[in-house]
Amino acid sequence: MANLMAQACERCWKRKQRCDRRRPVCQQCRLVSAPCYERRHGVTVDLSDPASQFSYIEGLKQRIRNLEHSTAQSPTPQRYEQASTAPKAPVPGSGLEPGPTAHQTASRASIQAEMGSLSLAAMAEFSGEQHPAHLQARPFLSFQTLFRAAAGSGAGNLSRSDSPSPALTGPLGDFYLGLLRCGVQMDAFDTRRHFERYLDVALLCFPLTGRAHLDDEFAVVSQSQTAGTAGQLLYSSPAKVLRVYVAVATGILLTPDCRHMESFATTLALAAHQHLPRVAVSAGELETVQCLMMMTIFSLFSSSGGSTWHLLGLALSRCLSAGMHHVRVSDPLSDDDEKRGCSRCFWCLYALDTLISTSLDRPFLIQDEDITTPQPPSNSSPDHDLGPFHDNIIQCARLLRDARRHPSKGALFHFFNMRHFIETAPRHPQAPDTQSALLDGVWGRLCCGALLEVLSSLGPSQRSPENAMVTSFARTRFIQFIDALDEQHSTQSFSFMGCDGLMVFKMAAELLLCDPAPGRGRAQALAQKCIRLLVVIAERFPAVRSLREVLEQLAVLVAQGERAAEVEWVRLERDLERSAVPIPVRVHDLIRSFRVHTPATHRSV
Repeated sequence: MANLMAQACERCWKRKQRCDRRRPVCQQCRLVSAPCYERRHGVTVDLSDPASQFSYIEGLKQRIRNLEHSTAQSPTPQRYEQASTAPKAPVPGSGLEPGPTAHQTASRASIQAEMGSLSLAAMAEFSGEQHPAHLQARPFLSFQTLFRAAAGSGAGNLSRSDSPSPALTGPLGDFYLGLLRCGVQMDAFDTRRHFERYLDVALLCFPLTGRAHLDDEFAVVSQSQTAGTAGQLLYSSPAKVLRVYVAVATGILLTPDCRHMESFATTLALAAHQHLPRVAVSAGELETVQCLMMMTIFSLFSSSGGSTWHLLGLALSRCLSAGMHHVRVSDPLSDDDEKRGCSRCFWCLYALDTLISTSLDRPFLIQDEDITTPQPPSNSSPDHDLGPFHDNIIQCARLLRDARRHPSKGALFHFFNMRHFIETAPRHPQAPDTQSALLDGVWGRLCCGALLEVLSSLGPSQRSPENAMVTSFARTRFIQFIDALDEQHSTQSFSFMGCDGLMVFKMAAELLLCDPAPGRGRAQALAQKCIRLLVVIAERFPAVRSLREVLEQLAVLVAQGERAAEVEWVRLERDLERSAVPIPVRVHDLIRSFRVHTPATHRSV
């Protein structure tokens, strides 16, 4: 432990990736032959001294205050100048002090240099003298530039962000630009209905702020629209206006029979994107993170909301730089609102990061070992008593992360933990049916994601009795979740998320390729249901069409079994490689294993 850096190296920290922190070069930098620079910690944490266990940013600020205090106590240059104008011969009793020695001047200069370095470190930037050689030629991007790039990317393919947003280019771009020039008029229709939908649906799963607080903000924004003072409110409280805009826009996408109003939802989201740079400058870190998180949730349901992955990364970057993952909340019911809000917002981001990263088969943006803030108890949400729901989502996210990070513990270890949690997780008795449906949807996505991680640790062969128990339980949960999504589509109760496409595809592949031969008729029916769901999801997110085409070919080949021609399997492999959405390695392994065992299986039948 003595040979480890105090934190991740500069390259790993900038790329938001794991770092083993070994000196002098970490393993990640060694693999790519990149220079490894140790980040400046700026404060020493003494485990025996509780006062020294601040967050990283708070520790830097405390060190700066101590240095400023010591500088203020040292002789000032004005006193030295007064001493230089005095007679050269010392006058007895005059009280003049001797001039500064070389040691004092050097000490003062070093203190000022360290203060400047700590200030830059607190802002997570390099100082002028500390620029590594390989970074000197690269201009540093501001937060506004990064946000515009993330918001301007198209979300039609959540796995890639190499195309602009359709709402910013072409005929649609001109259309929305004209709407923005006309101004946002929230009193043009019943926005209250869609705002209530957001409170009852999205805020229930990710309670980043209190329901009453957001309701008061909606009343203030609506009154300013009626009184004609919307511009003044936008200038004084941009975060308040932005949160209401995004909440109404998300509520429109979650309201049944409101497809004709999606253009207005996109206009509200684009207006919010224009106001976020002002929020980042004038508002605090908590409000900025809340706005970014709401935009990330909106992008899950719309292809015009920007890159979900990059918006989530920006939100987590601001969250970590503010030290929200180190907030100490002694009493959630009596502590100050700032700490309670930071803790609440962080755990919402934690669950959202788990959901998005698992659905897209990407690494988590935040690691559990970096978290020191306690998880909020179930009684910490006074608004509609949403604590137990949010606590269940966080617990499921923790189990999912543990299954991915520690596959060496064994599939049975993670399976029994997950099954026990699913069977004993409480249900909220006061939630309406619509709220329970969405909660089961978000909770079901996390549960199915955890079971997919458990199955991936089994390998392509599942012939042992223990593995058969795991696959049987997983199939049951997959079938229940697919039926719930199909019911959601039939009743038009909620919109699908973009990340649902890849998750539905992975579950359909598991059902097709892991079912025994007598049960493949049921699996074929479920595969056709999954194909219909992918067709619906592809209406908003066009890249999902490639998953639908691959699944159609796979269902036909599995149905043919031994009669399938080898050239058809080769064509399927080629389509897997060319898919617009990267196909998980687990699916490739299952297909190879199925091709090996299919002839023997059919001869036995």
